[in-house]
Amino acid sequence: MPVTALLVAKGGPKVRASAGKYQPELGPEAPVRFLGYDDNVHVQRSQDPDGRIHNSFSNVSMPLFAAMLELMASRSPMDKVAVVDMTG
Repeated sequence: MPVTALLVAKGGPKVRASAGKYQPELGPEAPVRFLGYDDNVHVQRSQDPDGRIHNSFSNVSMPLFAAMLELMASRSPMDKVAVVDMTG
């Protein structure tokens, strides 16, 4: 089974700290409360004019980020894309 690993790049992390709150300029918010997360966790999605999609995550730990990527990348429970947090 293929696995996607989240690793720290040789030059250091490529992620940046979030403001920790909902930011309207980052796009509409995707609901995650039904997954058991509180109102402090924000996932927002926007699309560039050229069609590229950007996801923004606020107040999300790396293990939770890996789990969310796994959900987003999997087409079905039978076609699961495993994502492992190896950032330490």
